Amino acid sequence: MIRVVDVSHHYGIRWVLKDVSLEVKSGEIVALMGPNGMGKSTLLGVISGMLNPVRGHVEINGFQRGRSPEEDMEIRRKAVFLPDHPWLPLMRTGREFLLAVGEIYEIEKNRLREHVRQLLHLFELEKKADRLISQ
Repeated sequence: MIRVVDVSHHYGIRWVLKDVSLEVKSGEIVALMGPNGMGKSTLLGVISGMLNPVRGHVEINGFQRGRSPEEDMEIRRKAVFLPDHPWLPLMRTGREFLLAVGEIYEIEKNRLREHVRQLLHLFELEKKADRLISQ
């Protein structure tokens, strides 16, 4: 399901990951453990595609991250990364954010607008949908 092949990543001159390889088979549960600053979050960022490794690559379900836009799209359709501290565009509205996420997944425009409308209704956010996320 997930293959990390000789991945290295650094911040400035400090290497955080160096030639990391691992394989997680479908159905396996894996925990990353270690002290602060050892690269756990960086590794998850590389696996998720939020960070590009300096060297090496990541494969998810046979598709390689960064090889082509088509393969990246297939990965996004099959896997998701939920960080413990999610980033939100504070200067955008909730509606704009939901529409942008749908566009990333290439959801057809009319279907996307209707789905966003349904989500806002479901979570009782219609009145707040066009306010900035920061509010």
